[in-house]
Amino acid sequence: FKVGDRVKIPTGVEGTVKYVGNVSFAKGTHLGVELDSAAGDNDGTKKKKKYFKCKKKHGKIEKASYFTKVKASKSKKRSSIASIKNKKKPRASKGGKNLAPITDDPEDSKEEEAPKKKSNKKTHSIAVGTETKSCQTDLRYAPTEMFQYVDSEYFCKIITRLYTEENDKLRKERDEYKSQISTLNQRTETAESALQQAEYKIKQQDVELDPLKEKLEMIEVENEELTVKLEIANIEIEELNEKLEEQLDQYVEHIATDQKEHAEIVAMNQQLQQQLSELVRIGQDLIDSKDKHINSLATES
Repeated sequence: FKVGDRVKIPTGVEGTVKYVGNVSFAKGTHLGVELDSAAGDNDGTKKKKKYFKCKKKHGKIEKASYFTKVKASKSKKRSSIASIKNKKKPRASKGGKNLAPITDDPEDSKEEEAPKKKSNKKTHSIAVGTETKSCQTDLRYAPTEMFQYVDSEYFCKIITRLYTEENDKLRKERDEYKSQISTLNQRTETAESALQQAEYKIKQQDVELDPLKEKLEMIEVENEELTVKLEIANIEIEELNEKLEEQLDQYVEHIATDQKEHAEIVAMNQQLQQQLSELVRIGQDLIDSKDKHINSLATES
């Protein structure tokens, strides 16, 4: 595809390629097409980026595979009829009748000797001198020599009939195109009405969603407040944990100090008990020595 090509979309609407290249919203080569009717969805701008310029709803930007290239139609019938019409005027015969012209130009004979189509082959009566001969061919593509001695009036009737048949075919084609265009217009109107209904439903849904959005905003605000309070509570808990750890360390140190003092007291108590037992022993010895002394005194007396 290149800029200027004629393409059509799956619905049959044709258009002209205005842009070929990459886009910002997808990967791959895309085409920007200006449609002949309002069957598009943009004006050459998509996703806030402008690729080409056209009327509203006449633009279509899709991947290259979405479009089908339209081949230019060539009407051989029209060109052949035009070439027959543009022939030289017939020359006069010896008898006074007008006959078809004779051409000696080989290029003209080549142009007139076009390929014959099976569908256009008919049997025609050709007046050659005083005789009438029939030939099965399409007179539009017949060689020039065939018309050397054709009566001009009869030749004009043939041309008029061919022109009438061609005109009828063109009218039929025109009527078919008109019917297709009317069908496409009806489809477009149906699609536009469906689009309007969808937009109206979306608006209604937006109106219904507004209270829910407000509630959601309030919930989000409350959630933020609770989050702040939770963070403050976590900070206070950490501070309390630090204080408890400090008090626990102090209590452990105090217990260790008390245990040490208790051990010292126990040791002093043991020493006092030893001293007391020593004093008791000394007293008992004194008592024993006293009794012995008294006994000795008594014996001497």
